[in-house]
Amino acid sequence: MDSEYLEEVIHVDSLEDIVKATIDQPSIGLVYELGDNFYTLDSLFSFTRKGRRVVLLASRPGLNRALKELLKDRYIVVKREMKAVTYRSILLYFNATGRIHFSFSLHRLARFPAVVVAPNTSVKKTIMLMHENNSIAVGIRVRGKISKVLTIVDFLNYSLEKGYCNREILLDDTPVSRVRPIVIRDTRDLASNIPDALKRYGAALIQGNEEFLIDESSLRKYLIARISGNML
Repeated sequence: MDSEYLEEVIHVDSLEDIVKATIDQPSIGLVYELGDNFYTLDSLFSFTRKGRRVVLLASRPGLNRALKELLKDRYIVVKREMKAVTYRSILLYFNATGRIHFSFSLHRLARFPAVVVAPNTSVKKTIMLMHENNSIAVGIRVRGKISKVLTIVDFLNYSLEKGYCNREILLDDTPVSRVRPIVIRDTRDLASNIPDALKRYGAALIQGNEEFLIDESSLRKYLIARISGNML
């Protein structure tokens, strides 16, 4: 992923396959082909809605075209290659090629944190907050520290285990702390190497006087800020 500005689209035949693919793959997918549609990871918790923010192209776009589509909040999928342009793929490419350096940009990334909630926050409220922020991950903060990080795949797995249909999870008042993490089992994995954590989990922890969780929604805001400030 780092040497080019596209990443793999994951083909699945069912929602259960998304969970299995996430466990089996070396990195969490951000775009899935399911049936005749393409779904972004941040749209999966609605389950019944068609995939959004996806533009299908026959051939690989140039970097400028890719950036323009991202600024319109749209991913590109190159159907022939089954690869996608995402905020993660672009920024990992920029980091690998020296256009930006995450190690020097952590304070800027921390300005765009992902959702963090208290452990007694309900599942339904947590998912709605993630939806409003286009987040793919959420942190659970206990006594000032992020003790657990859940992804949309964790909520999908939780929903499947509960036997929910369609949007029933959006009625679940269970405390979010009871959702079992299957993607990120140890939050320390998110803090040791920011690019590697983003590549593997789609999220990372920036640690300092305070902890900040970043995910794909953070990268979107960061990239827009960099471009609008002509800092790339």
